[in-house]
Amino acid sequence: MMMASLILLFLASLTVLASRKVNEANGCATVDASGNVYTFGGVHGDFNIGADPESWTTNLAETLNASGSVTNLTNVPGRPPFTSANIICLSAHFLNAAVFLNADPADDTSIHKFDFSALAWSRITTTTTNISGITPNMEKLKAVIDHDTLVIYAFDNGRMLRLGDADRLNLNNNLTTIPWEDANFNFIPPQLSSTNYTATMGQGWISIYFFGVPTTTNGEVWGYRIHYNEWSSEPQFCDSDFKPMHGETATFTFRNASENTHDGAPSHIAYIPDDYSAVYIIDSYINMTTTCAAPPKEGTSLFTRYVANDNYLVQYTPDTGVVRFLDLGWLFSGHQRPDISNLGWTDATVFSEAASDGSGVDETSSLASAAKRSGAKG
Repeated sequence: MMMASLILLFLASLTVLASRKVNEANGCATVDASGNVYTFGGVHGDFNIGADPESWTTNLAETLNASGSVTNLTNVPGRPPFTSANIICLSAHFLNAAVFLNADPADDTSIHKFDFSALAWSRITTTTTNISGITPNMEKLKAVIDHDTLVIYAFDNGRMLRLGDADRLNLNNNLTTIPWEDANFNFIPPQLSSTNYTATMGQGWISIYFFGVPTTTNGEVWGYRIHYNEWSSEPQFCDSDFKPMHGETATFTFRNASENTHDGAPSHIAYIPDDYSAVYIIDSYINMTTTCAAPPKEGTSLFTRYVANDNYLVQYTPDTGVVRFLDLGWLFSGHQRPDISNLGWTDATVFSEAASDGSGVDETSSLASAAKRSGAKG
């Protein structure tokens, strides 16, 4: 009897370890205000791999302690474990920080923030007292962060929610607690209010774009006007034939607000449908779409996510460690499309020889250079 109990206990422990092993490989990528790309979680841990593709296509061991262009941040105190299945990763450029929802399954209601300048983690709690009867489902929720108000807008269970407000209750004010609020000031389109819709959302200039909404036709998205907290009255056409299906998105922003006429607001949205058919870059100022090279599917998974800096779209798969990028500088500089043979994706090799547990890497030796590159002042 005792032996049987021990066997059952052993098998149960193996099950827990197996499920934990899967979730431990989750993570995502973000960018700081200077365009440096950071990977968090995954099989390699947390790294600043820089803004220059040259550092992405060299070996980690060669660059880590030589040029200082790659920095290991995995052992910074306060780091969440990145073991949830649905981790929301947001780049807050005006704060020069990364913001994470559901990065810790044991504390899934908290916000974790990584300050790129200070190279430090902090934690902000959330409350649901203002949305009585509504509990955000952190395993299904999707979210974006408004570029200037720093309000987090989230879609869950057929409705929009937000964390805080544009006045006082937001990440710009160093709060320790932020409340969830109802963010539906007008009707909710029935196509979106259905609990069967899993959101694919990306932030544009004045609206959040929703892709793959039921009943939309090719090239259509539903819009949610951020500063007005209201839905558009009908879908809008983005001058494209992309199919209405679930996918992933990334938002391009101008590093310097003086570089455009829209106060640094997000300019373009990358939409990558789940069928990997293409990358669609939507100019949210004029709703025009450019079709670009489809990302490779090899080495990707359900955890694959995308992030963008000024000119590059980066694909990151945390559980395999695969990093790829697509150069889109020609599009944002107004240049004509170059030869089609030069428009493909490039495999980043920065992690190709790294040990999966980061062993043998000095996590603190390059912190000073990382702070300098991130805009920190000594």
